[in-house]
Amino acid sequence: MNASRPAREDPDRGAGHRLKLAREMTRVAADRVWREAGIPPRLLEMYERGAVPIRADHLATLAHCLDIPLAWLRDEGEHGGGEAALPIRAMAEAAP
Repeated sequence: MNASRPAREDPDRGAGHRLKLAREMTRVAADRVWREAGIPPRLLEMYERGAVPIRADHLATLAHCLDIPLAWLRDEGEHGGGEAALPIRAMAEAAP
């Protein structure tokens, strides 16, 4: 393995990180998310850690629960992931 080459981010971890970030920034409790999404609490935890790939139908449902663009969770286009690109609604709700 070449130590000088930067490691590419695992897409599952990236989506999971964005999911957790969005949930925290919108101040939506994990129990509310997994209940509304209809998924087991352990699965939400595994998604947020990037331990398992997020199923496409779950990704769409989770984006809807958090009221954020699906493309943001997928890290696509102008609504791509990253704190700087966090949806305006989420940022406004997170303000003290």
